[in-house]
Formats: sequence, structure tokens, C-alpha cells
Amino acid sequence: MFYGISASSQQVFVLRNIETEVIVEKIVKLEYLGSAYIRSFSIIDGKIYFVSGPGKIIVAEVADLSFNLLCEYKVPFEFQGMNDIAKIGSYFYLSVYQTGTGDIAPRLVRVRDLKELETCYEDIYELLNLEGTPYYFSFLDDRVFLTEIDSYSAIRSFMVVDDKICDVQVHYDMGKPNESSMRQRERK
Repeated sequence: MFYGISASSQQVFVLRNIETEVIVEKIVKLEYLGSAYIRSFSIIDGKIYFVSGPGKIIVAEVADLSFNLLCEYKVPFEFQGMNDIAKIGSYFYLSVYQTGTGDIAPRLVRVRDLKELETCYEDIYELLNLEGTPYYFSFLDDRVFLTEIDSYSAIRSFMVVDDKICDVQVHYDMGKPNESSMRQRERK
């Protein structure tokens, strides 16, 4: 199965691979997402987690393709422009791009229980020596890879052993955008 989402229309697309052909299994508009711009979703422990929703993390059923709403977790105002969520060890990790007003304020946080996100989380942005906006988590060879974009471009990785972050490495470092990149961004 392949899952995709239209960031602006809140339609989820489910594709199935049948031998040499990919077919559309289901298309469903998720009304509970409202008009939120959805940057990403993750399937964690058999449930689908939508971030960058309307001020919350939304969890739905995915195994039966019903996408029925299971629960919602409010997030602090400064986390409302989330990019990605991942479960690593005992923690949920969240990358954040913007505040609720759209101000760019990069953060990388983790929390054991999403119910406590509004009051009790660990900010690990500085621990990983980030300089830009943490964007997307990927996993390869027991390492967590994190792309960093916007005001600084890099790919970093780290390991998590017994919920402790260790062996932080930089694999690609473009640094700050050059003048040409900044002009191009201003034109958009």
C-alpha cells in the first residue's frame, strides 16, 4: 500500500501494488482536518498521525482504511506549524517550522506522551546543533536522519540508545543560502 495526502484539499489517496500494476484503492476527504494545510503524516503503531493540522495532532484508524478519527492532541501555539512526527524509542519527536501566526520559529522537540505536549516536552534543537528548520525524519541502518532546510541546509543523523541521543553526525552541509537563493525566494 502507498498513502498520500493533498496538503490543501485534505484528500487521502490509497494506492495498492498488485504485481506490476498500481491501482487506486481509495480516495477519501477527511472532513475532520477542516481546511488545515497538512505537511505530512506518519503511520505509527498501526495508526495514522496528521501533523500541521488545525492546532493539533490528529490520530486516525488506518488498518481498515476507514480513517475514522480516534483522538486529537492539542499542541502549544508555538508548535502549530509542525512538519513531521516520528516515534523513536519511547518518545514522539516533532519537527516544527512555524508558530500559529506563521512566524518562522524552528523547533525540534520530543515528548513521551502526546497528552503532555502542551505542558511537558524536551527541546532538543540545540542538542543536535541545528541551525535551520528541522523538516523530515528518515530511518536507515539504525540511525535517524533529519533534513534541515530554509535558513540553513544540512542533513544530520543520530542514534537513539535507551532513549538517549548519541553519535550526532553531519552528512551534508550546504550552510546558509547564498544571495542568489535569497533573491529567488523573495520573488515567490
